[in-house]
Amino acid sequence: MMGFIPLSADNAKYNVTTLPVNKDNFSRITYFSISSDGRFMYIADSNKYKIFRLELATDSLITLAGGSSGDNTDVSGTDAKFRGPYGVVVSPSGENLYVTCAFSNNIKKIVGVNTAKASGDVRVYTIAGQGSGTYVDNQNGAQATFNAPNNLVVSSDESILYVCDSGNKVIRKITGIKNATQPSHTYVSTIAGIGVAGGQTGLGNVAQFSSPFDIVITKDDSTLYIADSVTIVGAVNGNRIRKITGLTSTSTSTNVNVSTIAGTGDSDDNMDTVPVKGSLAKFNVLSGLCLSVDENTLYVSDNYNHKIKKITNVKSAVDGETTLVSTIAGTGTSGHSNGVGTTAEVTFPSGIKILDDDTMIYFLENYNLIRNIVSVE
Repeated sequence: MMGFIPLSADNAKYNVTTLPVNKDNFSRITYFSISSDGRFMYIADSNKYKIFRLELATDSLITLAGGSSGDNTDVSGTDAKFRGPYGVVVSPSGENLYVTCAFSNNIKKIVGVNTAKASGDVRVYTIAGQGSGTYVDNQNGAQATFNAPNNLVVSSDESILYVCDSGNKVIRKITGIKNATQPSHTYVSTIAGIGVAGGQTGLGNVAQFSSPFDIVITKDDSTLYIADSVTIVGAVNGNRIRKITGLTSTSTSTNVNVSTIAGTGDSDDNMDTVPVKGSLAKFNVLSGLCLSVDENTLYVSDNYNHKIKKITNVKSAVDGETTLVSTIAGTGTSGHSNGVGTTAEVTFPSGIKILDDDTMIYFLENYNLIRNIVSVE
């Protein structure tokens, strides 16, 4: 009988399969989040203007909120409207879901998501962003602005959100979120980035990003990892894995440090059959990442290379000289066939998450197909 072993095990074999969820339920899934108990997957669909909840054990799918284009606040899930719902992250308690809206340039909070039986059981609030796609910083949430916010993470005590503000090429910090029901309750600042595209490392107030797309946080809330992608396919100066260290609840951009732990900046592929050093690794449109339970391995979606890759030795890394990058799934050719490791086909993978027991990865493929990877012995 096949048994699951930790994905980080030295003898892990990565078996790729497809979830039995009808993809016709969706139009364009942008991202998803999984509750800490592994029970629920929360899914943003930008074309249907909806947030779904999938119960993984039963494949039961319900609409939590939305269904039409627009922007409103302090409404039930039934009456809620979204414009470009994109990133989603569920709170550690499982009660609240935070959503970026890329077209209305704001951040939403949905309350009661883990107990809801229907969309009328949740409440939706706007908690940051006044809607214009500009860059107004160091203001309360009602005055601050975002430009195409992508993915986001929440701290372990649900006091802070960190947001990939892709259009502004910075990482934003939002405080006061846990009890917020209106934008004036929160405060928005920049934790890293100067708003100019590039790969500069150093303190947060001098560092540059190209197009920060996805983000994960360590359990002690001290470190962020960012998939820094590109705005145009084939562009140079993106496709790097960035690391931000020195975070505390009171950190500002002047006392955190940004480094690059993998990626040359080129849009390419190493065609690797063996691990390559992070400083030599190449990616082509980084579109997702997640962190192993021991916090020493990142798994990333390499979108235009049609691969899932892993990056080891990230915990102590200060640059790309000690990290190692290899492919764990995908042939490099677009396709949907299941299989083990590099015999499986993958098509434009994006969102990627790992379960807290380190036995399963879920990833989104070509917008509407949800697939998973388990390690087998």
